Amino acid sequence: MNTQWVNFEIAGEDYCLTVDDIQEILNYETPTPVPGSSPEVTGILNVRGEVVTVLSGRRLLDLKEKEPETAWRIITMQSHGVYYGLIVDGVNEMIEINLDKLETAPSTGAVSTSELILGTYHHKDRLIIALDLSRYVEFA
Repeated sequence: MNTQWVNFEIAGEDYCLTVDDIQEILNYETPTPVPGSSPEVTGILNVRGEVVTVLSGRRLLDLKEKEPETAWRIITMQSHGVYYGLIVDGVNEMIEINLDKLETAPSTGAVSTSELILGTYHHKDRLIIALDLSRYVEFA
């Protein structure tokens, strides 16, 4: 069965999320910090009256931090009644993935990161890591 996914980059690596999980893609703006929040939470944004918890894709996936850039985007989603966004370096394209061709991802060693990875997919000579961020909300 084929499904639509949005392909994006974080720290030079390709990732994707299913279109069904995404509400919108916003231009990057600096979130308001929330004292005492977990390390992957960079802060909150007000998006048309909704409070969005903003997660750093780099922190969430244990990747090297970097100063914000204008090309960055925030992919917003809602799961289990929580509205949240993921900061990514850039959004590339929509891709179609045959779920039967999704391969099991090797263990990353980081338990929380492994729980977010659905698998990997080869697309145009690139390895793309499919994520399920609703699992983050379940474990948070």
